[in-house]
Amino acid sequence: MQVDGHIHIGEASRWAGRACSRLTGNMVLRLATGIGAGVAAVIPGLTAAWFVTDGLGAPGWLYLPVMLLVMFPLLLLALHLLRGSLVGRYRRRLVERGVTNPLPLRVIVDADGLTTLTGVVQTRAPWSAITEIFPVGPYWVLLIQGSPSFVARRHFADTAEERGFVGAVVERLTADARRRSAAAARFAAG
Repeated sequence: MQVDGHIHIGEASRWAGRACSRLTGNMVLRLATGIGAGVAAVIPGLTAAWFVTDGLGAPGWLYLPVMLLVMFPLLLLALHLLRGSLVGRYRRRLVERGVTNPLPLRVIVDADGLTTLTGVVQTRAPWSAITEIFPVGPYWVLLIQGSPSFVARRHFADTAEERGFVGAVVERLTADARRRSAAAARFAAG
């Protein structure tokens, strides 16, 4: 079985964190926890500043919650803009180095493993190296020794072809990998 299409440089970056969280845990939760810990560390200093400013007749206690309500959304917006600018810079730098964008993509499933041809690079993975296949956003993600490989759903002519691809992958996985790929197995079964 073979799937052909193209993929833009960095197009799956929005989904990479979610894909890698299968191994690292929920990064959004970790980020929120980190932000919460940072805010908790800042609160004593802000409280002390409040006592000082209140003693000087500055605005009352309301400034702290208002500041936090403004700070958190701005931090999330900044992280979103930063990711977007980094992906754009990454794309531009690769194009400057002669890498085409988008890259042609071919994924081949055979008895020995999975072969991915992205641009001029060929990656060959035996079935024992593929630890899971699962859906994330508009992609099927294959975890190959911990590295996500994205296959866009748009590359399939229809749902039947997509089910055939996912089923061909699932049936060749090890028993442990099939267990982790329950969502893919359900999709392939229809």
